[in-house]
Amino acid sequence: MSPLDNVIHNVNAVESLFSQAVINPKNIRESDAIRLFDHIDSELSPENLYQDGERSAGDADSIYQELVAAATELHSKGFTPSDSNWEVIEIINTASAGHASSPR
Repeated sequence: MSPLDNVIHNVNAVESLFSQAVINPKNIRESDAIRLFDHIDSELSPENLYQDGERSAGDADSIYQELVAAATELHSKGFTPSDSNWEVIEIINTASAGHASSPR
């Protein structure tokens, strides 16, 4: 599974509990991309990434790298994050410039 497929799986698992529409990974719509960018942006916040200090730096880095790959893959499919997804925008800009990134 690709990093984007993993993120879609996680979003679908949570949202199905609340009877939300699931995202079809083979047919991502603009509204799905917005939900995915919002989810990725939220997961990139330090308190979520490190689970308020409960997650090791190595585990946080692995998750961070998967989220970066998912955001980059989604962007490469022609979707653009909203202006409120500043963590994702920073990642995409860093990746576009050819720089490696790591969690804060």
